Amino acid sequence: MSLIARHNQRMASPFSEVRQGARDELLMVIAGGTGVISVVGAIAWVVVAVAS
Repeated sequence: MSLIARHNQRMASPFSEVRQGARDELLMVIAGGTGVISVVGAIAWVVVAVAS
């Protein structure tokens, strides 16, 4: 079975919407986490710059 056929079969499953929702949720968590890391990094950079 080709990759395209397997992909189409998976997308047709009744759980595809659940998987799509879970993937979207995971991406949102990752995006939020990277945002927090960016803010913390910027604050640390400012603190180090002021302290020196």
